[in-house]
Amino acid sequence: MSFPIDRSSSSFQWAWLLLFGLVVASFTGCGKKAEVAEAGKEATKAEEAPKPAVQMREKVTVLDGRWMVIFTEQRKDFIVGLWDLDPKADPQVKVFEDLKILQNASILSSKIDGDQMTVELQLAGNQKALLEGKLQQGVFFGTLTTEPAGIAFVRMFPVSAEMETAKELRNSLPTIGTEQFKQASESKAPVTNMWSLATQAPQLPVSFEAMTAILAQMSQMSDMKWTAEKFADFEKDYLAMAAIWGPRMELTARVNLAMQLTIQRLYPDRAMEQFAAAEKLNPNQLMAEQLKIGRRALDMVIALEAINKEGPEAEKAAKDLQTFLAIEPYNPELLDALAEYSLKTNQNEEAIKYLSSIVALPQLESMILSARSRQGVPAGQPGPRESLIKLWKSSHNDAIDGLDEMLQKLYDSTLESLRKDSMKLIPPVTLVTGHHVPLIESFTGVGCPPCLGASLALESLVETYPIPAIAVLHYHLNIPTPDPLTTQDGEDRFAYYKGEAAPSLFVDGRFVPGVGGILQHAAMSYARLRGEVDAALQEKAQVLVTAKAKVENGELTVSAGADSQTLPEERDPLRLRVALVENTVTLRAPNGLVEHHFVVRRLLGGAKGTGLKGDELKYSTSMTMADLKQGLEDGIAEIEQNRSVKFEIKPLLLEGLSVVAWVQDDSNKRVLGSVIVPVEGSGESKRRSLPAAVQNVEAAAPAGNRPEVSKPETTPAPAVSPATPAEPAAVDLPKSETPKSEAPKLDTPQTEAPKSETPEASPPANSNPPASSESGRD
Repeated sequence: MSFPIDRSSSSFQWAWLLLFGLVVASFTGCGKKAEVAEAGKEATKAEEAPKPAVQMREKVTVLDGRWMVIFTEQRKDFIVGLWDLDPKADPQVKVFEDLKILQNASILSSKIDGDQMTVELQLAGNQKALLEGKLQQGVFFGTLTTEPAGIAFVRMFPVSAEMETAKELRNSLPTIGTEQFKQASESKAPVTNMWSLATQAPQLPVSFEAMTAILAQMSQMSDMKWTAEKFADFEKDYLAMAAIWGPRMELTARVNLAMQLTIQRLYPDRAMEQFAAAEKLNPNQLMAEQLKIGRRALDMVIALEAINKEGPEAEKAAKDLQTFLAIEPYNPELLDALAEYSLKTNQNEEAIKYLSSIVALPQLESMILSARSRQGVPAGQPGPRESLIKLWKSSHNDAIDGLDEMLQKLYDSTLESLRKDSMKLIPPVTLVTGHHVPLIESFTGVGCPPCLGASLALESLVETYPIPAIAVLHYHLNIPTPDPLTTQDGEDRFAYYKGEAAPSLFVDGRFVPGVGGILQHAAMSYARLRGEVDAALQEKAQVLVTAKAKVENGELTVSAGADSQTLPEERDPLRLRVALVENTVTLRAPNGLVEHHFVVRRLLGGAKGTGLKGDELKYSTSMTMADLKQGLEDGIAEIEQNRSVKFEIKPLLLEGLSVVAWVQDDSNKRVLGSVIVPVEGSGESKRRSLPAAVQNVEAAAPAGNRPEVSKPETTPAPAVSPATPAEPAAVDLPKSETPKSEAPKLDTPQTEAPKSETPEASPPANSNPPASSESGRD
């Protein structure tokens, strides 16, 4: 069965249908003759429909004349404009009409060689792009690539010279087939249906994306029983679709195949072949580095399998894993496998070293226990903590003296090393007098595993640019679990930014993507934050903001304002907001953090802030500390009641406070000025006094009885896009088809706000004190 495009007709007919999506194939499944007939009827109707006032040239076999250029990205078609091609002219390619889709692109060079064409483009910001491809059945198929890893599908359609503008054609059209593939992906047999649709229309961009989606979720989709033969068929079809778009897309496909087979631990021989084939296709520096990382991950997978065997093979695997651990020191799977091997071979000191890292460092033990639970490890099997206690006692006269201290020291030194290593990546910018103070707002949660990476990145940031050079705010949310540091003000602020997930970070009101993760992602998160913060620090302050705050005789007074002479002309959307923050809160959180910094305790004046009154933008308030604390207690009680939880620890010390004030333009959410000042008389932050990693280790429940620290439910991970091949890390590798005694596969935690946890739906946590005296509230 074939896709309902008449390939026997002229190039005009099928190319036109392909371009404008006039084929409406009503697929609800695939493989049924009735559906083919219906699809054929729809295609006939499409051909008989009135054509737009555009004449396509028929039976084109040469790259010359006028062409309409379209590129496809994120399942949207964008009409770039009209180009004139002439193989005999100089230059061979000229822009006739530019619809400004590609950032005012200009052609630097062009080459037409028979049915193939290469065009080098200059984009905004000194960025270059390369368009290359081939003429096939009257249509040019190719790719548009930018460094370091951007790639998009490109099609060019021959039009008559009478066509002088494409402005009337609507841009940003859903690419043809989007709805059909959406239906197929949501069906009871997504693999079967998406694969069938893709092979019916291999020339559609969405077909390649559908095959990429299948590849990314092979081990999760249950409607297909994969065999080596079945995968070979899939691989052949996937590479054939990539070949339509040229060598760059073939490289992307081979990288995707190699990476995903490694991640999902399927067919390692095929993964190795795809790595080798990709390396021969002239990858750029970034992709070459990704291939190197991928090969290392594959070698790691092979070693993890071998370490469960006996004799020299296991011994060699252990040495290999130690080498990998030096590169990935916080990889729980490596630590667990080496700990098990050391226990099996009676290397107790080595076992203690590996187990200590697992128990002391955030999230590692919970990830291992969750993986073991998913693999069906019997209840009562000793976990890392129990094994560590047993070994420690055996070498310390049946006592655990010194264990807490050792683990605490390991926790502190490791996190300090992470911060220092992150800071070495990028030298700080030079700060000048009167620089803008960036406002960094973080939305986090004590039960959010990837919030760990974001929090560590922010700690490194504060060490790089100490307060008050920057202002930092942490709003806590009940995502994915109830959080005693959550306030209604924080949830309102999350709604203001239309937040969707934790962690979410904003610099001066602009969202910063890709910040978060587990321990090994902290440096990457820090680097991403530095890009935004460094740019802001090199700006002059637009609006000068001042603030004062003190606690005297148990009463807090706060005042803040903006210098009217520095306010912009358009002042109506401006709001002054003031946050009361606790510099350090000690709370041993489920995600492994012990200290939480710059925790927003209340937005004074409310989340909406204060508007302009006359020519002034100012705010002042006073309240008793007792009332403030009571408001927080009431908020915690409300969370406990609404979410049926009971917090063992309720952090209400309220010592070591600061005030952050900022002016924000609510029309575009841009922060124009901010300041952070200490609250005089509020005392100093209390550092933790209890060990972070192990408390009452004697009372630790057996692994089989301890509640599993489960991974929050999330939507399936998106398919590997052609633009960004997945970078595998061992902790990302899904569970393999291995005996239960083998080292478990560990998932990287990801936390997204469940729909029931969005600010609009979550019960309010009342943080307003029952009695206070405030002025300036708008």
